[in-house]
Amino acid sequence: MVQTDKNHLGFGRGKQACPGRYFAAAELKIMLTRILTGYEFNFVEGTDRPKSLFLDENCFPDPAAKLMLRRRKNGHPDRWVERTSSWKGTVIMWLKYHYRECHLDVI
Repeated sequence: MVQTDKNHLGFGRGKQACPGRYFAAAELKIMLTRILTGYEFNFVEGTDRPKSLFLDENCFPDPAAKLMLRRRKNGHPDRWVERTSSWKGTVIMWLKYHYRECHLDVI
C-alpha cells in the first residue's frame, strides 16, 4: 500500500514520493479495522447480494445496493485503538475524538 509504483502515482514516486504515505496507510488500516470489528453489515431483509458490476478487469459493488449497519454489542472501547496502534500522542487523541463523534448506530 505504501510502495511507489509507476502505475499508481497517488503518492508520487522517487525523490518526490510523499513521506506521509506511511501515516495515511496506518490511519486507513486503523479506521478500517475499527469499523469492521465494531459494526455488523447486512443486506436489507428480503434482499440477496446484488450482482457485481464489471468494467474491463475491474469489479465494482452495485452503488444502488442498500446495507444495514449496526453497532456490535461487543464493540471495542477506545483503548483498543491504543493497543493496536503504533502511533502515539496526538494521533491517538485525534482518533479517540473522532470515534466518539461518529454516530453510525443504525442506518
